[in-house]
Amino acid sequence: MNENQTYSEKEMNNQLLLEIINQQKKTNKRVTVLTILAAVIVAILLVTSILIVPKAVTALNESSVLIENVDSLVNTNNSSISGVLEKVNGIDFDSLNSSIKDLSDIISPLADFFGAFKSN
Repeated sequence: MNENQTYSEKEMNNQLLLEIINQQKKTNKRVTVLTILAAVIVAILLVTSILIVPKAVTALNESSVLIENVDSLVNTNNSSISGVLEKVNGIDFDSLNSSIKDLSDIISPLADFFGAFKSN
């Protein structure tokens, strides 16, 4: 230190140095806490990834098998539905309607005949 400084200047400089040292200690504590917190977070992420990633891969593999099974089922049912639609398209609805009308014309007199025997 400079010999020309007075006692109060030296005291003031000492107090400033002490404050700087105290602030540095607080900063070091904060940095230490943040470093520990970051290390804990990294450890949690690491453990979680070690535990979850294999399960996720297994689930994805199982889902791909499930998708293949659903695809196979859809393709099988698609061919069955195509066969049914071909049969439905093969029906002659005009002839069917005509046959139903002819049957109705035949049955109607019989219904009237048996209706006459009904008691009111």
